[in-house]
Amino acid sequence: MHTIKDSIHQDIELTDFDLALIDTLPLQRLRRIKQMGFAHLVYPCATHSRFEHSIGTMHLAAALSAHLNFTQKTAQELKIAALLHDTGHFPFSHNPEIDCYIKETLNTDHASLSAKLTETYYKDMITKAGLSTKHITDTIKGQGRYASILSSGIDIDKMDYLVRDAYFTGTAYGLIDLSRLLCTTCFKKTLAFRIKGQRNIEAVIISRFMMYSTVYLHRTIKIASAMFGRAVTESFDNQTLDPQEFVRMDDIDLVSHLRKNKSHLMNCLDSRSLYKLASILIVNDLSESQLTKCASLKTQELKNIERDIEQKLNIPKDTLIIDIARKKTLEPIKIIDNEKLINLEDISEFSRSVMSQEWQNWNIQFLVPQKHRKKTESANRLFLKYI
Repeated sequence: MHTIKDSIHQDIELTDFDLALIDTLPLQRLRRIKQMGFAHLVYPCATHSRFEHSIGTMHLAAALSAHLNFTQKTAQELKIAALLHDTGHFPFSHNPEIDCYIKETLNTDHASLSAKLTETYYKDMITKAGLSTKHITDTIKGQGRYASILSSGIDIDKMDYLVRDAYFTGTAYGLIDLSRLLCTTCFKKTLAFRIKGQRNIEAVIISRFMMYSTVYLHRTIKIASAMFGRAVTESFDNQTLDPQEFVRMDDIDLVSHLRKNKSHLMNCLDSRSLYKLASILIVNDLSESQLTKCASLKTQELKNIERDIEQKLNIPKDTLIIDIARKKTLEPIKIIDNEKLINLEDISEFSRSVMSQEWQNWNIQFLVPQKHRKKTESANRLFLKYI
């Protein structure tokens, strides 16, 4: 048994098999993919990677399995799923424009790529250990008996990244008692929590809400992310970057590629010369049908709208970026009360109140260089005519 030090979980114990998995190319690649993208432009210490998050999630899988008395085989398969669940992540993870482009062109996403790596690259290692590759890939894809442990309203993935991201941003929103939270877990065909842990669960909900509203959706971070996403999709469009090659890159590879090809937007990001918010739309500005239309817009459709608005406002081509936020919804959280499985929302007015505020973080930003800001103030009103 080996022990490593972690900023969040302190001592993490690793077996020889764990180390063999860790010392592989797909996992080592995660050292070079930031967990929080461009958050470091606002929170300078937020440069931690998906590598340590993956190890932290694996640690929580082991702790949870021990508490729930899972068999050694099930516990090991859950640990591997947790360790490998992010191996398919793209560079600068969770960029809306890039994610949509890859989904439209390659019909895949990071979870599917993680599962594919597991059933190809890692298959021999897993099989030789007497474990089921299918069980592991099902869990990564959010399927199978134990999927809720890695993907649900409160899961080991969220338990790690909420605390870790809060720690490295220096914010106070990740104060979650993980040991207490784990002690209240149970498994009744899905991951659930005993009623005595209700206050701990509510602490996770408020932590998530605050992290999204003040960190993940911070305006400056979103602007930088939108600029970078556009730089990458422009490279796809002008065929200087192959999407198939892109999904194998890390952050360093991608930034080097954009610099080599003299990307104007990458140059702006390097000097922190960011676009400005010219106008905005919030959820109350749109009807239900308009919200639905926004969610279904394809990448090229949105770019065509941008070109039309640029012409109408008499600003240069390829100047406007319309950044449509993705709504983050919290999946139901299951509670065990008198041996009955119920939704937390059914018994917690507090959780209902917080969850009802989720839409308040949603918006559409209209971004341009500072010199075109004044002329673009009416872009939001023009956009409504297209939806």
